[in-house]
Amino acid sequence: MYRYDHLDLEWETKELVLPGIGIKLDVPPRARICHLGQSNQFDWEKENSAGICVPQPNFKTGGYDFIIARKKDLEPAFYDTFVMGHEEGHLLNYIGGLEILYDQSKHLGLEFPFMNIFDLKKSDESAKKIHQKRYNHQDFARVWKKDNLLKESLADVAGLVTLIKQEFPDKMVEIIRKEVEQRSLKPLEKLFDMPEYTYAQGKRKSVIQSIEPKSTKLKTDLSNLENGNLIQISDYLRKRKD
Repeated sequence: MYRYDHLDLEWETKELVLPGIGIKLDVPPRARICHLGQSNQFDWEKENSAGICVPQPNFKTGGYDFIIARKKDLEPAFYDTFVMGHEEGHLLNYIGGLEILYDQSKHLGLEFPFMNIFDLKKSDESAKKIHQKRYNHQDFARVWKKDNLLKESLADVAGLVTLIKQEFPDKMVEIIRKEVEQRSLKPLEKLFDMPEYTYAQGKRKSVIQSIEPKSTKLKTDLSNLENGNLIQISDYLRKRKD
């Protein structure tokens, strides 16, 4: 279990604005959410990541606590922005906000084969049942035990949505979009309905671990970009721990 009682945290229990994706959400029953933003309250070397979304059971409230944070002073700005959106995407999975992510991404012209609205709605329904304490094993698996590749791909979409909303260059967004799309082309059709398949795939590399600029063309594209070195995005995608 993650220890956070030593941290200076402010909790939202009614409504929450996600600054990256730019939406307002209702906090689920008995849940508390803390969006720390940039923070030096974590041992980021130990976390082995530039950002986290930590879900924890709260035995006093009978619900869950969620902490979103990212490493302080991340540079360049697009890297910090992408990490913020990515971690907000994980939160949307846990609290039943994937349909909102779908609507946001579709409005911005982002479409991926793994973003099936029917499946995303089923996941959201299961997440709401979990917070309402009327869930079964399949509901829990559908939300908390998602195939890691799918889970990380959905979070990457939230990162892309954030970059677009913060008006970063189209070329930068397109390079990352192609990377996410290429790494996510897996047989995902039955993941939402087959928890045993989800468990069986637990050791498969996540999209965060697998994305890195190996091709010569991608390296050339990255090196030609202005306003920083996009390779940091790929490092984050590769090093993000499960």
